[in-house]
Amino acid sequence: PTDEHGVISLYQTGTLLNGEYVLGGGWHGSLQGTVVDGKVFLERIDAVKGRFAELRGQVGTTGDSIRGTWLERDMTANRPVEGSWIADKRRRSAGEAP
Repeated sequence: PTDEHGVISLYQTGTLLNGEYVLGGGWHGSLQGTVVDGKVFLERIDAVKGRFAELRGQVGTTGDSIRGTWLERDMTANRPVEGSWIADKRRRSAGEAP
């Protein structure tokens, strides 16, 4: 809802996803979850607030994007606690800098 932008790096091993994120405004942390049959489930673990949000999504038909919804765990936040998200995929080769 705040139109935040950032960078996420996800690494897949089988059905498991692990990664990290950096958002505008300094928010950063880890992501962990699964992908099965094009359905993505991630848990956002913020470096300051800990387990913070659940993200669900669907990989696009071309495999170049993920679209979904998120639900924030922090009920004291002064903003809506759910919204939508979009990730445009850019693959990197092993060893390439983010």
